[in-house]
Amino acid sequence: MYDEFAAPKSRFKWTRVLFALAAVFTFALIAFPLSSYGLGSFAGYLAVALVLRFLYVKLNRRRPGLPITSGWVFVIAFVLAVLGTPGRHHIANDKAFTEAGSRSAEKQGLVASADEATPVQRCIGRTLDQWETTPQIRSTVPKPLFRKNAGRVCEKGDSEGVLRNDGLIMPEDLQPVLDAVRADMRAEARASSN
Repeated sequence: MYDEFAAPKSRFKWTRVLFALAAVFTFALIAFPLSSYGLGSFAGYLAVALVLRFLYVKLNRRRPGLPITSGWVFVIAFVLAVLGTPGRHHIANDKAFTEAGSRSAEKQGLVASADEATPVQRCIGRTLDQWETTPQIRSTVPKPLFRKNAGRVCEKGDSEGVLRNDGLIMPEDLQPVLDAVRADMRAEARASSN
């Protein structure tokens, strides 16, 4: 008799668990380690997710009256974060590698200040650092010759478009560059012998 006036029982909704997990994982994926860059990225992903949800709500004619703020915003932000994370880490690593390459160029005397280093100079500086730390190379190739050949490889990598801003040539791109430099050296040797 009184059951009809009782408050309806709330059902357990798995979507709420999904929304909570998406919020936690999005925050963990983007904002850690805690930094202003990470928190700004988190806010940016949430803003883009809110815009996408707003567009969905406004363009959806089959279900009018949907709320704009919903747990689906966190799910959308999580998907965006997963898709954007590899690029984000690449940018952070690229900056650190670029600074390390610039310091190498400065240490090797290629530039007066690390801020002035070009990708080719970073490449040469890194290669000369490798010469100094590898006894097998140091004992077989004198530094001036190694520096000259490193310059050729780095310049060829730059002209071929495979030299990164941080002064590295990816391993899959290095062999064709080395082959091209060897071919150029052979052609120069033939020309000088004639």
